[in-house]
Amino acid sequence: MPCWPSEPLSACALLCAALLPHAAGAACSRPVQVAVAALGATVTVNGEQVGGIVPDMLRKVGGAKGCEFKFVAVPRARAEAMFEAGQSDMLLTATHSELRDRLGYFTPMTQARPMLISIASNRPALHSIRELLGSKHLRVALVRGFDYGAPYQAMIAQLTAEGRLILEANPLNIARLLHTGVADATIMLPLIMAGAIDDEARVAGMGERLRIEALEELSWIDAGSYISRTAVSAHDREQLNQILGEIAHSKLTWDAYTAHYAEKFLSGSFRLR
Repeated sequence: MPCWPSEPLSACALLCAALLPHAAGAACSRPVQVAVAALGATVTVNGEQVGGIVPDMLRKVGGAKGCEFKFVAVPRARAEAMFEAGQSDMLLTATHSELRDRLGYFTPMTQARPMLISIASNRPALHSIRELLGSKHLRVALVRGFDYGAPYQAMIAQLTAEGRLILEANPLNIARLLHTGVADATIMLPLIMAGAIDDEARVAGMGERLRIEALEELSWIDAGSYISRTAVSAHDREQLNQILGEIAHSKLTWDAYTAHYAEKFLSGSFRLR
């Protein structure tokens, strides 16, 4: 607020004294360096340009608080390695884990539930991993490195023993296997599948044909962002935590997801905190 000449000098001085420290305290002490990997509409990468729902909201909410974000696009494994080495101040769109807790402070932003995804057919509905394993004719394709808990890992072991498991490096490869009929089903977060097939000519129209089912052994998991324990000061960590919290509870964030993703990829498998 400007101090107008008509105001008493003492009042103006008091006002400025009250406001300036607050504004200075709210700002991050330096630009926040963040390594990110493309993830559907959540994080988009076009050459060196990084956008998407989470980076755009960080710029919007963070900018209002005096925090600047500088993003660098790298493969996901590289983003994880840079965060572990203290070369990235944050790890975005990460699930909560004990290993990551040793590296950073977790701020939950969303909850997601892995689901059984297949091409729509007239087969009987499946409600559990147990029923999936009992359907001996079904071939299952999974992304190597994904982990949704003990029941998921036990399922992998049995499918491997039965010769019914296909492991691939990324969700798009899984989508192509479903699209061509090489695999019958997969398990992952529906938003990950949606992001993989979005604007992908090789699986055009696949989204409308997908069948998404909940399995009783796979429950909701926390997802959000980590702030580095070593690279970020206590002051900046407090500001970033507040920014992430505002994003997690913002109607604008939910509107951005619902504007981009069809309801079938959100209902029952994704919610803000």
